Amino acid sequence: MKLLVVGGSAAGMSAVLQYHRLKPSDRITVICDEGSFYARCRIPEVLGGDVAAGEISYPAAMPADGRLEVIRGRAESIDPVNHSVLLQDGSLLYYDKLLVTAGSSPVKLGVRGEELKGVFTLRSLGDALSTAEAARSARSAVVCGGGLVGLKGALAMKKWVSDVTVLVGSPGLLSRQLDETGSAMLERELKRIGIKVVFNTLVERFLPSGDGGTLAGVLDKNGGEMEAGVAIVGKGVRPNIDLVSKAGGAAGAGIKVSNRLQTSLPDVYAAGDCIEVTDLLTGRPTPSGLWPLAVEQGRYAAYNMAGALRPYPRPITRMNSAQFGDLPIISAGLRDGEEVYDRLTGRGKAYRRLVFTGGRLVGTILLGDVEKAGIYTGLMRSRRPVKAALRQRLLEGSVCAHDIGLMI
Repeated sequence: MKLLVVGGSAAGMSAVLQYHRLKPSDRITVICDEGSFYARCRIPEVLGGDVAAGEISYPAAMPADGRLEVIRGRAESIDPVNHSVLLQDGSLLYYDKLLVTAGSSPVKLGVRGEELKGVFTLRSLGDALSTAEAARSARSAVVCGGGLVGLKGALAMKKWVSDVTVLVGSPGLLSRQLDETGSAMLERELKRIGIKVVFNTLVERFLPSGDGGTLAGVLDKNGGEMEAGVAIVGKGVRPNIDLVSKAGGAAGAGIKVSNRLQTSLPDVYAAGDCIEVTDLLTGRPTPSGLWPLAVEQGRYAAYNMAGALRPYPRPITRMNSAQFGDLPIISAGLRDGEEVYDRLTGRGKAYRRLVFTGGRLVGTILLGDVEKAGIYTGLMRSRRPVKAALRQRLLEGSVCAHDIGLMI
């Protein structure tokens, strides 16, 4: 059997490895437009110079028995009737099973000057290397967006540029992950590091230098003007659905898949950032944009394509872990619900927020002290009611795995 995989990031490579274990005699072809495989979630480390580009390879080793072929190129269209994929260079590849792991693309601001040399997104290894090169000669930098991509980019940029400013359209940082208290704690840590944050404003336009083609500054929507030799646009991503949707496959915000990760097209599967899944906590379809979920989905897709049917369990789609300076952060699930408990300890250096709905833990925010995060996320996945005594210990941070078994 011929397996064709479009895309070479987390979901695609995870699927390749698992499928090869299950069907070692089958031929696998991977179409990858970058020509290399790496952990996309580690791109900010490359930007900051913490690791070299070669150190973020994923996976560490590929099958070397001659059953895997890698083609550098871009898939243009799928012909589901003839089981073929047309590449940009005009060649056709045929498949018995097709896995689409097309990923997602950065959201553009759509403002004047966004095409200037010195304005970057941070989605690929090439983006990181180009941004780092520009940052080495810049005196100041502006980051557009207060989400994870923008803030990780700002932190990495600080390694090269002394003057870094983050423009945030909302009144808080990580507005999808943190509440007001958590945002304030993160803002203080960024200020300690030397990163400036300006809230409630976005970029009006990027300002060119005298040559007209190079970034010189930024004008924000409040009329503020600031110098910038380099800028990162970090306003989120959008799932790449066109390859499947233009072939007649069902899609919403992402490619629609069954619980076996099969699209509405025959013998075509999809996984990773390009799909939408049903969230465990909300029951609503939502894009799946987390690296661990992509790796997991790749494995499940491999099992199902190989005929070893395994339903993909509903995931928690909001689950993030990050470190900003001395402040570790873990946020999972919902920010709000029927009952909310929070606790600030350690002279304001540790914070917990627990959200309950229907007696079940549906949201957790941990800052400063994140050692027992696995207990909280495990409870969320279990969907079991949590008794009052256990809630108090969860809030205090004194709970342990033994308590969970006794008190639920």
